[in-house]
Formats: sequence, C-alpha cells, structure tokens
Amino acid sequence: MNARLHRRSTLPAVALAVTLISAACSGEDPQSTTPTGPSGPGNNMSSMTWEVSDGCRDGRGLQVRFFDRTYGGLWPSSSEVYLIPSGETRVRTLSCRTEANICYGARTDPDSSTSWGLDLVTGNGSCTSCCNSCRDTTVTRNLTCN
Repeated sequence: MNARLHRRSTLPAVALAVTLISAACSGEDPQSTTPTGPSGPGNNMSSMTWEVSDGCRDGRGLQVRFFDRTYGGLWPSSSEVYLIPSGETRVRTLSCRTEANICYGARTDPDSSTSWGLDLVTGNGSCTSCCNSCRDTTVTRNLTCN
C-alpha cells in the first residue's frame, strides 16, 4: 500500500491546533513536490522517492522533512512537516535537481528527545546515512528507537 505522507504546520503558536492536511487536499500532485528554495532554468531534474517507516511502534508517529543540502530547498516547506503514523510507512516522491544532496530530518510526533538525521527545524547537523544523491531512485529508511 502506497499511503501518502500527511503534512502539518510547525508554527510554534499553532502547532497543536493545526489539523493534518493531505497533499491531495492542497491542490498539488499528491506524489511529487518541488522544494522551496532556489531554482533555475536548464537544471536536470530527477524524481527521488523516499519510503520512510516508523519502526518504533511506541504509539508516537514521526514528523519528517527533507532538505536539499546542495541548493538549499526543503520539503514540504519551512512551516510544514510530513507525518507518519506510529508503525506505518509513507512514500513521498520529490522533484529535485539531479545529483543534489538530499537528506532527511525526523523526530517523534508528538516531539520527544528522539530524532533521526538532520535537525528537523534547521536542517543543520550531520549524519551517517540520512543523505542520498538525487536521481530517479527509491530510498527506503526504517527509523527505529534503539
């Protein structure tokens, strides 16, 4: 089953009051998004699919955001995150510049001290396996609470 990631605003004052927004309800293509950030003509684009699973099964879901460390873009936006319910897998296809360094940042939902990859808010930090070069491929990650 290819379920879509849902998005939620992360604006601090309204974080708890915002309802989940499906990509299908936002009017965009539910399987592909273009990052916010710089872009230009003549750039080769690829479709990079991320398949992310919440392997914690702790009753909390995940908040996930993707970052283009080469050109500065991010998905879904600086005020939204993708949501993955506890124990489930979600798929998201990103339209990105070929060979750009695309990384994820994730944390539990609701937020706790458990996180993966880059900082979910800033995209800062380093990681050993949270980045991949953008190309027409599928990247699979199972995020666990070890």
